[in-house]
Order: sequence, then structure tokens, then C-alpha cells
Amino acid sequence: MCMDKGKLVHRPFYYAIVDEADSILIDEARIPLVIAGNVEVNMEKIEYYNSIVNMLIDGVDYEIDEHGRNIFLTESGLAKVEEIMRCGNLYDPDNLERLARINCALHAEKLLKKDRDYIVRNGRIEIIDEFTGRIADKRHWPDNLQQAVEAKEGIVDLSKGKILGSITLQHFLNLYPRLSGMTGTGRRSAGELGEFYGLDVVVIPTNKPCIRVDHEDRVFADKESKNKALVEEIIKVNKTGQPILVGTDSVE
Repeated sequence: MCMDKGKLVHRPFYYAIVDEADSILIDEARIPLVIAGNVEVNMEKIEYYNSIVNMLIDGVDYEIDEHGRNIFLTESGLAKVEEIMRCGNLYDPDNLERLARINCALHAEKLLKKDRDYIVRNGRIEIIDEFTGRIADKRHWPDNLQQAVEAKEGIVDLSKGKILGSITLQHFLNLYPRLSGMTGTGRRSAGELGEFYGLDVVVIPTNKPCIRVDHEDRVFADKESKNKALVEEIIKVNKTGQPILVGTDSVE
């Protein structure tokens, strides 16, 4: 973005030390870092596409893949959208923007769930990191998807981010001639770290012997039994004054 070398603020690439190395270098390697600028956006038009999507019937007008990651219109859905919009063939080059908007609206309305994929806080959409379960600070979805989710939740934002520059974490970190990192779970990712980054994993022994006891997994026939056992364990540990970390599958 800089037009004058004298105004560059980033020092030359020399040495990078990455915390939680396996998470950043492997799990989030393909997440792009972006520089974005704002452009005006017509929220009425976005709400219009969302309203069309809400007329479609699951399993008839659109289908979701087995992993719940992608969604696409069926022939029936395509015909219904073309009839509502009176735009002719939705796959014509002139209708590319309409097709992209419909796909984003479908994704926002049918795949992304509140309090699982994002939360609404202080009038803003905040994305939940799928790997950590934590709020991903200042992260936005690209390609009109952010605006489709905002329209879904009734949030009015008259500006949208336009990506001016983008690079994935993997490519950015590989710009450093020397790369290292730390993590408590690096050994199981040793193969990928060696293949993608040419890094060896070295296990540093603990200062004192580990006294933690890893018990066998307990498997329950139904969720009610599992939750009951969890509550009993939490009560038992809490009575000793010991802190206990409870993992959940929802920020809510």
C-alpha cells in the first residue's frame, strides 16, 4: 500500500517465532491476512437477495454437502430464483453478480448459525474461530458474505470491506528466512511441519516429572448420561477448591 520507500514501517524479514505453532502453521495456514478499504454498499439490495433465499425449500431448491460446508442450488431452485428475479439464465455472464449474491445469501441464511459460527455483540457480527472456539478479533468474511450475514441479523452497515491486498499465513511466514515456534502439541504435527516448512520438531523435557494422570476415555450411551456425569465431576472438583475448565461446543 506504501507509495514511498521512506514510509515503509515493516522491517526486513529476519526471524519469526510463532506461538502455538501447530495451530498457526497447520490449522490456520490457509486463512488469508488482508488489507481492506471501505466502499459504499446498498443494504436494500442485499436484504432483497436474503428474502429470495428464504423462499427456497431445503432438499428441493437447494442441497447441502455431507460435511455441511457447501451449499448449492438445485435445478428447481435455480428455476425458482430466475422466475422471481426475472433475470433470464442466472449463469449468463451478465448475471454473475446476481449469482454471487444469491450464493452468499444461501450460505449466510442456511449454513452459518448464530452462536456457533458467529455472535452478535454491540451491533456487530463477530466471527467464532472454528479451531479455538474463541472470538476471532477483527476478522471478516469476504466476498459479500459478511454483508449477507449482517442483513440476516438486521444489522445496517453502509460500508463494506473491499480487499486491496491478501496473503495467507503460510506464505507470509515463509517470507522469513528463519522460522521457529513453540507448542505443547507439536509432535503429532511433525510430518506436516517438516513437509510444508522444512522444520524439525524437538521435544523439550519438562523441568520436573509430569504428575498429571491421563485416565481412560469414558463413553456414554446417550447425551443425558454424559451431561449427568459431567455435572457430578464438576461438583466433586469444585468442592476441593480446585479450578475446573469445562469445554463447550458453543460460545453461547
